[in-house]
Amino acid sequence: MSENSNERREALGEWAREARQRADEVKSTIVQQLNEGAETIRREVRQTDSISADDLERADEVAEGLERAANYLNTTSYEQMGSDVTHAIEEEVSRNPIRNLVIAFAVGVVVGLILRSNGRSSWS
Repeated sequence: MSENSNERREALGEWAREARQRADEVKSTIVQQLNEGAETIRREVRQTDSISADDLERADEVAEGLERAANYLNTTSYEQMGSDVTHAIEEEVSRNPIRNLVIAFAVGVVVGLILRSNGRSSWS
């Protein structure tokens, strides 16, 4: 039994390494695409002849937002990202508890109706 347990542990470890490697590849691709998107926005906007200063400023803000997102992904661990998301959700819920309860209730009703209709059609 110990040997079987070790094999499972090794298989799970290998799967976790492969999943982490794939996640790193996807993350790297996203970072590259965000940076390329920012560069493209700036280049295209500057090549436009009749662009206002306000539009140029907005385009730069969008490009900067893409670059900040790329930097965040590039410099933040998965664990920290999870912690950041958890913190943001907790903060949002504490700021607007009633609204979020209403949203959760509405989502629950919709999901319940979908599951109920799927249940009827499969039992018919």
